[in-house]
Amino acid sequence: MAMHQANPQGAKLTALDPIWDRVRAEAEDIVRREPELASFIYSTVLHHERLEASVVHRIAERLDHSALSGDLIRQTYDEALRDDPDLGNAFRADLVAVYDRDPATSRFIDPLLYFKGFHALQTHRLAHWLFQKAARISHIIFRAARRRYSRPISTPQPGSGAGYSSITPPVSSAVRPR
Repeated sequence: MAMHQANPQGAKLTALDPIWDRVRAEAEDIVRREPELASFIYSTVLHHERLEASVVHRIAERLDHSALSGDLIRQTYDEALRDDPDLGNAFRADLVAVYDRDPATSRFIDPLLYFKGFHALQTHRLAHWLFQKAARISHIIFRAARRRYSRPISTPQPGSGAGYSSITPPVSSAVRPR
């Protein structure tokens, strides 16, 4: 079995991210105590440099499906984290909240690895980011459509959940048979 190599900047990361340091320490303890879980723990936690990467990996593995690949989920999460870096702080706050409030939790790593409620919350965060992104994109598309046709178009506001809208063609002089 390959041994995990310590990160040369480990002391700097510990000072900057105590939650991630605690998760990694718990992962190393699991590997020592339960060697049969080593490959799962290495792939999920110890092979990643940051908590965000570990959470994204775990969620993508859980959601991987033939209709929606784990790679696409990872890419979308990566884009969301670039667009909203505070999403990583939400991951940390959620881990702390579960640790503080759930009497069944004795380690920070447990929600990351096993708790479907934690996974569902992180999936919701991604879905919310996607919704906000789509709402902004649809607003830009509607503005461009209004400018292109130079007349008001009756469309619902993005995010209103009003369903599909129809754009009626301009009135023509064609006569329709009865």
